[in-house]
Amino acid sequence: MEQVVRLMGGFVRIRLISHTPERFLKLCANHGISFRHLVYRDGSYEMEISVRDFRRLPPVCRKSSSRVHILEKTGLPFFFYRNKKRKAFFIGIFFCLILILFCSRRIWNIHVEGNYSYSTQNILEYLEQEDIIHGIAKRKLDCSEIAASLREHFPDITWVSARIQGTRLLITVQENTNSDQEMKTPSEGGYDLAADCEGTIVHMVTRAGVPVKKVGEVCKEGEILVSGCLEILNDSKEVVRYEYVSADADVFIQRQIAYRDTFRLRYKKRFYTGQEHKKVCAQIFSYQVTLGLPQKKFEHYDQVSNLENVRLTENYILPFAGGLIIDREYEIRDFTYSKEEAKALAEEHFLNFLEELSEKGMKISGNDVKIFLNDSDCISSGNVTVVEKIGKQVPVQLQKEPEERTQVDEQ
Repeated sequence: MEQVVRLMGGFVRIRLISHTPERFLKLCANHGISFRHLVYRDGSYEMEISVRDFRRLPPVCRKSSSRVHILEKTGLPFFFYRNKKRKAFFIGIFFCLILILFCSRRIWNIHVEGNYSYSTQNILEYLEQEDIIHGIAKRKLDCSEIAASLREHFPDITWVSARIQGTRLLITVQENTNSDQEMKTPSEGGYDLAADCEGTIVHMVTRAGVPVKKVGEVCKEGEILVSGCLEILNDSKEVVRYEYVSADADVFIQRQIAYRDTFRLRYKKRFYTGQEHKKVCAQIFSYQVTLGLPQKKFEHYDQVSNLENVRLTENYILPFAGGLIIDREYEIRDFTYSKEEAKALAEEHFLNFLEELSEKGMKISGNDVKIFLNDSDCISSGNVTVVEKIGKQVPVQLQKEPEERTQVDEQ
């Protein structure tokens, strides 16, 4: 920061010619004249002094019988003086400052974080429907309204924070990640717990409701596992009324999932030749301009762009970007998997499939998948045995309330 202030005010580098340099330096100290980078070179002293202090040197030089020679002039005042006839340059600086001021009053980057269920693109598309786009004026934004609108449109978002920093709109969301949240019980009844797939029950712990199925039994999709209807009995073990709750239980079943994967042994693959075309690209708002000599187009190529926005500060992003665009040539060539390569690739596909099952909460208990090759294909087939938690809540079927029994009826 100090260096910036010195450049704004300007400073000069001088050489002191004097028989009594000590007297010159002492007089400077008495008059409050400061200097920097004092060095002794070729029989004389050199130093840096500000323009303001340089103008106060004549009395000091007369008293000490000294002379000073200017070696170098540095700073903004000298720059303007040397370029005072270049009117177009100063007009350009003026319009550049106007453009920066204009850009500083708008949003050029919308950043979303904390989202998992909803992609950033989905949120940006919704904001675009609400006319909140890149380049919008800050005065048109109401952060509280943006937060309320996002909570209303995306039901799984429970908390939203929207704030403006520099030329960025920062949106932080928090989603409801509790997938096992309890359903609200309506006044007329409760919920049964039903099977959402077929399998053999291997483990069951009931917390609310009446178990209908037992460990070892086979359940089919849609069958009731735990009933939310409770029978209230009297001393004679007769039903006097029904009460309804939301059935809650941990039910684990074992089932088999069919697996089949096939791919060709002969395949086409990109082979990069090493030939590249590089072009300089400048982007202003949404418009791109490429700079460079015309070059022969490749028949097949990938294009890689590396553009970076111009930043004045961390949060002050301008709508200007620059960088390189690289075209990389490739050829389409035929290859054939060897027996070992094909089996390794098939095993990799199978392991990815098992990983996907594990991410869904399934526990792998066994598999009988086999890999075999013919003249043209590699085929993997078999079954994977898994243990998984099941159960979905469905509205309970209301029972007809029993008629009240009187003492006469009992006789």
